[in-house]
Amino acid sequence: MSQILSALRRFRREDGTISVEAVLWIPFFVFCLTLIADGALIFYGQARALQVTEDANRSFAIGEVTREEAEAQIVSRLSTISPNASAHINTEDGLITTVVTLPTSDLDAVGFVTSLASINMQVVSQMVQEF
Repeated sequence: MSQILSALRRFRREDGTISVEAVLWIPFFVFCLTLIADGALIFYGQARALQVTEDANRSFAIGEVTREEAEAQIVSRLSTISPNASAHINTEDGLITTVVTLPTSDLDAVGFVTSLASINMQVVSQMVQEF
C-alpha cells in the first residue's frame, strides 16, 4: 500500500498554474473547433449540392431525363446529407435554372450554434438547354 501512495505522491504538485489557465481556455477552444467543424460541413454540403445539381442539369439539358426525374434525382442523391432537401427546375427561353434548398440544420453535425439552424441555404445552377 505504501508503494502505491509513494507512486501517487509524484502527481501531487502544487505549482499547477498552467492547469488553471488550461481549464479556463479549453472550453473556448472546444467551442471554436466545433464552430469550424460545423462550418466546414455546411460548406461541404453546399459543394456536394452544387455538384449533384450540375449533374442533373446536364442530364436534363441533353434530354436524358425529364424535369420531374431530374428533380427526383437531385433530392434522392442529396438525401444522405440532407433529408429535407428540395429541388425546383425552371426552363425559360432555353435556359435551365435549378434551385436546390437545403436547411443548414441538416448539415451541421453538432448544432452548437443555434442561429445556423434556422437558415435555408440555396444552391442555384443554370445551364443552356441543348435539345
